[in-house]
Amino acid sequence: MNPQKFESLEIRNAIVNAVDGGWLVTMYVRNIGTIDAEIRYIDVNNTIISKDSVLTNIDGLVIRIQSEAEVWVKISNPPYQRGTSALLTIHTTEGNQYSQLVIIPEFGFEK
Repeated sequence: MNPQKFESLEIRNAIVNAVDGGWLVTMYVRNIGTIDAEIRYIDVNNTIISKDSVLTNIDGLVIRIQSEAEVWVKISNPPYQRGTSALLTIHTTEGNQYSQLVIIPEFGFEK
């Protein structure tokens, strides 16, 4: 492997919005590395989120060099409740992991 070629993602921001049945977490991810980054899967608190297009947009998502992409995942209530935290981790095909902690807002979905 060429040491001058590397993958590096930066989660620039994460926003949590209430949606029917839970929350939509949108992360703005920038590729600051020297190779394209392909997302393999995403997990929330170590639970892998299905590649179902209703739950996440990561299926086959490639973030090109020096580009930014929106990565989103829908989490539901239950098990996530208002006022709690969730650790989202992006896993890439290169074997790297990039994490972002979010707090579920006190407002939003009412069961």
